[in-house]
Amino acid sequence: MKKKKKRKNIKVSSGDTSLSIAEHIEESNSDDNFSEDKRAPNGSSLALDISFFDYRVLLLGDAYPSTVINSYKNEKSYPIKYDLVKISHHGSSKNTNNKLLNLFDCDNYLICSNANNKHNHPSPTTLFRLKNLNCNNIYLTKNSIKVDELEHKTGLTFTRPKCDYLEFEYGF
Repeated sequence: MKKKKKRKNIKVSSGDTSLSIAEHIEESNSDDNFSEDKRAPNGSSLALDISFFDYRVLLLGDAYPSTVINSYKNEKSYPIKYDLVKISHHGSSKNTNNKLLNLFDCDNYLICSNANNKHNHPSPTTLFRLKNLNCNNIYLTKNSIKVDELEHKTGLTFTRPKCDYLEFEYGF
């Protein structure tokens, strides 16, 4: 039996200080250890499914994944096609699981965070869950040195604003 090589732990957020990048990758592969955020303020958040012209966008706010999953129980076909999904709660590891992400067919995911916050959102576990979907674009709404560090630590590349805010252009 081959022994797993222990990797040096890298502090990536206050909630995930004991996980190395390798452990975040491992966590991202299943929902076995997923623990949903059950704080009342997040549970009161709205999720919006918006269709306009030929575009469909899902804004998850801070919604619980179980609430969003249950709201799709009567959907006729899966995965549900979206042009953009805004990930819940700044990319927290407790608000996005594989069961939720597997409901969607989407190439573009948006995370409202600059990684420069006391929780260091977005969580690398959430980022690796998105990578596992082979999504083409992970957008972050702000630039910061913390985003540079997160890219370096995870090996992921984000689409970031060229100026102070992130713009999307749609042709109508």
